[in-house]
Amino acid sequence: YYIDNDGDGYGISTNSLTTCQTNAPLGYATKDLDCDDGIAAINPASAEVCDNIDNNCNGMTDDGLQTYTYYIDNDGDGYGISTNSLTTCQTNAPSGYATKDLDCDDNNVLINPAANEIVNNGIDEDCSGMDLTTSTNDIIADQFIIYPNPVHSTLNIININNDNFLIQLKTLSSKNVMTYQNPSSIDLSTLESGIYILQFIFADGQKNLYRKIIVEH
Repeated sequence: YYIDNDGDGYGISTNSLTTCQTNAPLGYATKDLDCDDGIAAINPASAEVCDNIDNNCNGMTDDGLQTYTYYIDNDGDGYGISTNSLTTCQTNAPSGYATKDLDCDDNNVLINPAANEIVNNGIDEDCSGMDLTTSTNDIIADQFIIYPNPVHSTLNIININNDNFLIQLKTLSSKNVMTYQNPSSIDLSTLESGIYILQFIFADGQKNLYRKIIVEH
């Protein structure tokens, strides 16, 4: 029998009693392998919980639990950078971290994917990969209503002037994902969460109209 200081039914192999008694004496257990005989909640039969402790005495901490990735957020704007992340079983982001990445300047709270773009200032406030120009902003605003943004599944596009156009959906690295002809809606439910660019291509050859789209699932 193994001494069981915490009374959880498991003792430690380094402190045992060998006897002809068929029942364990008081304070002893028939099983060993307890890795902390001072805490009853820690033993080989316990369930692992997210506390950075080896609760089930299998030699690993927080194993088998769902993990989450958080991104360091130096400027506190709710967006971090993908190159500096923390993966943990904690369901809430630790202090100084964010649940979202794709920040393009993590030292400026006014620059992040949800920020409003200031036209013609040469700064990419919304991390779309470009600064919005007056001509681009005016034409998009006059001709199209695009909603909702951020979008979870279906992006609706109202073409006010009924112009013929193509839309190319691109990643921030300019990789073409999809192409559409005069769409009134686009199903984005299969895309990974992130920032994408809509490039509007018109029949007259004008190809420099863009709109940033944030996809969130």
